[in-house]
Amino acid sequence: MHLKIFLILAVSALPACSIVPGQHMSPFSRQSSVKMPVTENNETILKKLDIQPINAELILALERDFNTRSLGPDNVANHYFNYRIGSRTVKGVPMETEPYTQYRVGPRDILSITVWDHPELTIPAGQFRAAEKAGNVVGEDGTFFYPYVGIVHAAGRTVEEIRDELTERLSRYIENAQLDVRVADYRSQRVYVVGEVAQPGIQLVKDIPLTVLEAINNAGGVKAEADQRNITLTRDDKTYSINLLSLYEGGDITQNVLLKHGDILNVPDSSLNKVFILGEN
Repeated sequence: MHLKIFLILAVSALPACSIVPGQHMSPFSRQSSVKMPVTENNETILKKLDIQPINAELILALERDFNTRSLGPDNVANHYFNYRIGSRTVKGVPMETEPYTQYRVGPRDILSITVWDHPELTIPAGQFRAAEKAGNVVGEDGTFFYPYVGIVHAAGRTVEEIRDELTERLSRYIENAQLDVRVADYRSQRVYVVGEVAQPGIQLVKDIPLTVLEAINNAGGVKAEADQRNITLTRDDKTYSINLLSLYEGGDITQNVLLKHGDILNVPDSSLNKVFILGEN
């Protein structure tokens, strides 16, 4: 008798989640409840994705196939900006038609011109004024005026080319003219760095080439919430996708694009990069 009572009490103490006749458990969801951007037939759309259980087999399969890794170009999260920006997004990074050689002067740049043994031509406004204040400003038409020489075209030329022309034209008035030309203040070429960086804003293109990596470092680096796989570079009405992690961890130097005047570098947040973990903890 006592044994029967013990068995009844043991059965009644089972947890409420036990399956009893007439009950059934909901099947495991096979699709995401949130629609994600994917590319089908060369068009980016939103759709629910198939869910795969995270197990050792899946991890090994991802490691064997680099193209499906989290850093891979076909990762689902990489389609996020295709959906936001639309058809203007260009696959890959922009390719330069010619390598960077030297800085070329532009409108609003200030030139410092030194004529040896002729201080009156070096700083006409006075020797105690900085070259940035008293230098030769390149006008909006790309030219500047210089004594004895007249109008000099400077835009699109290197300082060496400007120096050679000034030397040749000043030699008509000064025997054995020796000149030095440099950019005292860079103001003509700008790049805009925005988004999840410590110090977003305008960066000037100077004589040292400005790359994506240098621009981000100049902006104080990326924030913790930055999506480093989906940085966008907007140039000439086209938007390119740059994978900064491929540069950092994979050594892909093609991602370190040389920036040009008017480029907009946007570091987005990683709000879309979410992982849904289902099941018991």
